[in-house]
Amino acid sequence: MPFRSTRVARPPTVIAACLGCAGLALATACSEAPSPGPTPPPPNVVVVLADTLRADFLSVYGDERNISPSIAAFAREAVVFEQATSQAACTFPSVNSLLTSRHAVEFVDQPGGRLGIPAEVPTLAGILRENGFETHAISASPVVRANPSKVNRHGGFDGGFDSFDDSCQWRPAPCVSRRARKLLESVQRPFALYLHYMDPHGPYAPPQQFERRFTRPYTGENDYVAKGNPSPIAELLLEGTPPEEIPAEDIEHLRQLYSDEVAWFDHVFAQLLAMLRQTGHWDDTLIVLASDHGEEFLEHDTVKHCRSLYAPLVHVPLILRLPGGTPSGRRDQLVQNLDLVPTLLDFAGIDPGRHDLAGRSLRPMIEDDVAVRDHAFSFQGTRRSIRGPRFKLILDLATGEQQLFDLSADPGETRDLASSHPAERDRLRAALEDWRTRAGDRAGETIPGADLDERLRALGYLE
Repeated sequence: MPFRSTRVARPPTVIAACLGCAGLALATACSEAPSPGPTPPPPNVVVVLADTLRADFLSVYGDERNISPSIAAFAREAVVFEQATSQAACTFPSVNSLLTSRHAVEFVDQPGGRLGIPAEVPTLAGILRENGFETHAISASPVVRANPSKVNRHGGFDGGFDSFDDSCQWRPAPCVSRRARKLLESVQRPFALYLHYMDPHGPYAPPQQFERRFTRPYTGENDYVAKGNPSPIAELLLEGTPPEEIPAEDIEHLRQLYSDEVAWFDHVFAQLLAMLRQTGHWDDTLIVLASDHGEEFLEHDTVKHCRSLYAPLVHVPLILRLPGGTPSGRRDQLVQNLDLVPTLLDFAGIDPGRHDLAGRSLRPMIEDDVAVRDHAFSFQGTRRSIRGPRFKLILDLATGEQQLFDLSADPGETRDLASSHPAERDRLRAALEDWRTRAGDRAGETIPGADLDERLRALGYLE
């Protein structure tokens, strides 16, 4: 059935009847007035996160290759946020921010190099559990885990979850889906389920039995490219190899394999939606498709992720379907991943204003097409970015370099306008500094997160 708001109002005719009563007549008329009935139960919540899924490789975000027909079909009865921004260009601390509605910079430089969510920080799962939800997670990520791994030596992402299954680490999507089915067959409503798929994260290797519609035979000399592994190229670039010396054929082959990984995830996503129908949860479940960050293929002299704040890394898909599929449509206003928690709480009938959240509920935008913010912010290492409806500024705190892009005329962020548009540059810089103050991101003797890239590389996440 269509989703119904949990806000209940007495019909005006009943109110008028009661106001017109007096004495015994008042008691009689009001006692006979129909009651508003019980508040409908909140929807279940399923958050599907596809690690490393950049927006512009999806049909619904402009790709013309029909690479993701299942996601496109899902989007037709959902709300598509066209300008969603992730708060970091790396799983840590992007997912920390997404699951807590806190600024990503708050999670860096934790004692002992911890990557998880501190126990004292409220999470989406914890707030929902306090309000009667069962809460579960299944994650294939080596970062987003309850238990230690080589990359995340302390775990710590399980706060607020009744169960957190991280046994699918680095395994293909069907591992997560099989465990999801078992939960969906036994869970009691209302429930919340977080599913973290590692597809299409590198190495890009869709199953051999899955048709590769976009990958052509590789005739180059590097075996790691044939296997879909971009890490050796990332190493070469870090060691100073000029980007123009990287064979164009290698980059193109990696893009093709990544495209087939996206198509593979689209196939898996269709199976997941079918599973929700088969287990009887489709009609009463709010479903979100999101990503923690994207991927670069030398568009800005880097490959993989965690290195910069250009659009291929921080422009992410965000699609939300309410039970019943209405309202739906596209919203082109700015949103952030950290807006997801207050939005889900709002639709669950929980006042997000009762919690210390940095994000804002997107419900006014979803229901009435009302903008909720003027700027979106991202963080990675020493870099900070701010984007408005038209312009975007990237600042490197270590070097002081500023880059300004006109996204309406230059969506690929290829022409730096910082020197030719000083007024716009300075306006965004002032807004960025205001955000840094509010987020607690003040550079003193050290810059928060300055060594993040090096730490992740030492842990083996950045090869």
